Amino acid sequence: MGYCHVATPIYLTAGDVEAATVNMELISDGYNGDVIGEATPDFLLEEFMKGEKQLIERLLQTEIAMIQSIRSGSALMQHMEDFYYISLLQSARQRLPKLQISQAKAEIDGVRN
Repeated sequence: MGYCHVATPIYLTAGDVEAATVNMELISDGYNGDVIGEATPDFLLEEFMKGEKQLIERLLQTEIAMIQSIRSGSALMQHMEDFYYISLLQSARQRLPKLQISQAKAEIDGVRN
């Protein structure tokens, strides 16, 4: 793997552990190191991969939920403080009649022309 965090590197290799430890000199990097063979049982690897798939699925579902909350507007509601939302709602309600009146006037002016 090429990592050398200590004076003597440890090399990982696939294969039989007993046969791998016979040859202590590896590559031409000037180091003598221990060789650790692949000794992970297949069932552990399968469990690890199943956990990875579950993690990816949870992340995907979280992202989908986030995008849906942004599209629906609920993300904004969740982000706002209660009093900020209440004051925004009151302000919108106060301005709504004025907006409706100005739209009605514009429609009337459009009919007159």
